[in-house]
Amino acid sequence: MTAASARLAAASLALAFPAAAAAQDAPPPDASAETQRVTVPTDGPTEEEGSRRWRYRVTLGPRVGGGFPGNDRMQLLPFFGLSRARGDEPYRFGGVGEGASIPLLRGKQVEVGPMFRFEGRRDRDDIGGGVNRVGRTVELGGFAQYWPRETIRLRADVRKGIGGHKGWVGSLAADRVWRDGDRWLVSLGPRAVISDGRRHDAFFGVDEATSLRTGLPRFDAKGGVESLGAQSRVVYAFDERWGVQGFVTYARLIGDAGSSPLIRRVDSQDQVTAGLGLTYTFSR
Repeated sequence: MTAASARLAAASLALAFPAAAAAQDAPPPDASAETQRVTVPTDGPTEEEGSRRWRYRVTLGPRVGGGFPGNDRMQLLPFFGLSRARGDEPYRFGGVGEGASIPLLRGKQVEVGPMFRFEGRRDRDDIGGGVNRVGRTVELGGFAQYWPRETIRLRADVRKGIGGHKGWVGSLAADRVWRDGDRWLVSLGPRAVISDGRRHDAFFGVDEATSLRTGLPRFDAKGGVESLGAQSRVVYAFDERWGVQGFVTYARLIGDAGSSPLIRRVDSQDQVTAGLGLTYTFSR
């Protein structure tokens, strides 16, 4: 090999080795782009879908109370409730005994819509016997409620009795509400019931036939304020599924309702209703 050939070979090797070293030191191709394109299928809903699913809370247990205005005996009755909320929104607050309310118009602070509730029946042998029977009543009407603050609710409703007492009745309520989402809730507030003469007369009046059967004086009950009272409600969640709910309602019959000879003879001006039930939450 001539000197010129040797120098050419050495230069070629010098150029080849740095290229090989650079190839060995270069990082491997970036696989993250390919990895990000891979979508792993799941059987459950996505986070976005889960945040919009409906949640339902069912309450079931016993309650004790009169069952109709003026009853002097406590009855064992079912305590049932159903609440619905979407995603992580807390359940809408409502008082016990307010019936089923459908908020067709809902704003940040105001809700308005139709509602209905049931009033229990009174038999002839109730409150001392010899009274007129009052059938079970379906009360249809409307409600409106206003939240002046996040912790204060004001509510009013008006209902017409279908069957039973066949009268008009309205309720007024105010509640102070303390809550931590759906983990726990405590409420307390006053209540008032106002009804017309037809409902008053059905439950508190004494007509001629009733007077003959019972020996009580005749009494024509006029409409007006029927009762004043208060209600407290407590809800506590043990976990995401199970919890407990309880309430106590007190009402004092006043006006013609409290002065009725039917109520006076059994001393049932004070009306108390209480209930306790388990709650179960599920979503779909």
